[in-house]
Amino acid sequence: MFKDKQSEQDWPWLGLVLVAGLSLRLWGMGWGLPNLYHADESLTVRQALAFGAGILRPYSYVLSPFLPYIVTVLYGVYFLLGLATGRFHSASDLAISFFNNPTPFYLLARLASAAFGLAAILVAYALARRAYGHAAGIIAALSVALSPVLVRNAHYGLPDVPAACLVLVALYALWRFAEEPDVRRFVVTSIAVGLALVMKYYLAWPLVISFVVAVLWAARHRRWSGRDVFRYLAGGGILAAVTFVAVSPFTVLDVRTFWSDAVLFQLGTQVGYGQAFTKMVAYYTSALILEGLDLPLMLAALAGLAYALYRRRSADLLLASFAVPSLIVLLPQGRSQLNWIVAVVPVLSILAGLALDALWHAVPTNRVKRWPVALLLLGVMVWPMAARGYSLAQSFSWPDTRTLARAWMEANIPPGAKVLSDPTWSVPQLRESRASLTRSLNERAEAKGMETRPETTQEAYGQYARYQLAALDSYAGPTYDIEYIQHEWWKTDESQPDVEVYPVWGVFQGQVFSLEELRAQGVQYAVVSSLKYAQYVREGGKENWPSYYALYTSLDEQCRLLKEFVPDTHVVGPVIKVYDLRSPP
Repeated sequence: MFKDKQSEQDWPWLGLVLVAGLSLRLWGMGWGLPNLYHADESLTVRQALAFGAGILRPYSYVLSPFLPYIVTVLYGVYFLLGLATGRFHSASDLAISFFNNPTPFYLLARLASAAFGLAAILVAYALARRAYGHAAGIIAALSVALSPVLVRNAHYGLPDVPAACLVLVALYALWRFAEEPDVRRFVVTSIAVGLALVMKYYLAWPLVISFVVAVLWAARHRRWSGRDVFRYLAGGGILAAVTFVAVSPFTVLDVRTFWSDAVLFQLGTQVGYGQAFTKMVAYYTSALILEGLDLPLMLAALAGLAYALYRRRSADLLLASFAVPSLIVLLPQGRSQLNWIVAVVPVLSILAGLALDALWHAVPTNRVKRWPVALLLLGVMVWPMAARGYSLAQSFSWPDTRTLARAWMEANIPPGAKVLSDPTWSVPQLRESRASLTRSLNERAEAKGMETRPETTQEAYGQYARYQLAALDSYAGPTYDIEYIQHEWWKTDESQPDVEVYPVWGVFQGQVFSLEELRAQGVQYAVVSSLKYAQYVREGGKENWPSYYALYTSLDEQCRLLKEFVPDTHVVGPVIKVYDLRSPP
């Protein structure tokens, strides 16, 4: 991949870029822990733990099981090291340690994501360098290393950054195949496409289009017949599908659940939660500028895209065939998901490198005189993104309002008190008492329809419940009787129907209380988060969300605010409010 002399000369620059990229990804890697402030990370970690326990059938396909399989291997190594050092004596010790201190488990998942992020820098360099020149390679690598959205998502144990890396690998393989088609490259390319697809399902259409473009390019320049084209397309599709199934076999063995989670549920949230097309255009445009490459490099990427479509070389068409469909497919989704631009940003980085490299060679002066101009231009292009990426990475090391609120509550709210709480990831994560936890586990089993599930699923959930209860025996901190508000995040207003079958949880219905009900049930305190109440206490909230609006406004109007935690210059997180329901303001 890096065998030519010019690539060897690039290594000092590339080494600096890799150090910068790695530093930004590792800085604040333990953010929030042992508390969990990203709701989706638990899907990766708990799925990996289930795999490690021998339960290979995924309990959900909302996220691909590919990353959890990888993380399971890391957990196996961690467990063996624990056995060797005496930290663990059995698998039960490992499971119980997770519930009392999940920090190592989430760190390993995040480190896996960061490792893929580092690899993405190298692959972006390799593709841009070989397709467009050494300047394009360094610019592409630098852009991927510093992009705020890539830095941010490398701090999460989720499949977005790994998928972005695998997309680059697939595009690199497709380009090599298009330029010099042979059987070995064809097999490698098909497998690479299959791996990228299994890591992130929504990449299917852009990658399929890129695959077709690569085959058609090879066919045109090798004078293949129509039969040859069909044979390559069909064979590649079969190899990619076999790779997909080999990595995630239960997508076929449990096809009904896979279809329900990966397709029907996603379509349902798009209908219920869907926002106007114009809002999606505005959101994703601003996301690409503010979180993707920032304005200067984003303009360079658009210039590179236009140049690629004008010039139409193999690498040009492959990158454009992925970038354009990836951006188009976001718009009808109706959901503001920042992580959905992660896979396309590295491709746009390469296109930005193409544009700047072309500009470099278009300057009509000798190479010595071009260097000051080039460095100044690169600084102007990269500095805004670099500054934003640095600030973002730094913010992961700052204290969170939810962590501060938890410490205050455990010091000032008596153990055993009955507390109303917003969802766990949005508020201080207090530990439940044994009675409260037992009630919660029973309610979840009923919602999941556990009695109707396969025996392996029932056994897994029973084991999960037993370990969680056992962990309380060795927990010395305060515990509380907690009642959670269930939010209907997939809806645009309260009148829409509940989701009948919600992945992971089963039947999912909104649960909101009136202040009178809470007091009658003996609830003493409430802790709420702006991540939730801001959705309701706003213009139009009273009309669209009357029950939730009434609850949150009644807390402000009829209850005593004990403490409020507000993000500040070096404190991140949502606004957290703690109320005493027994006392007036």
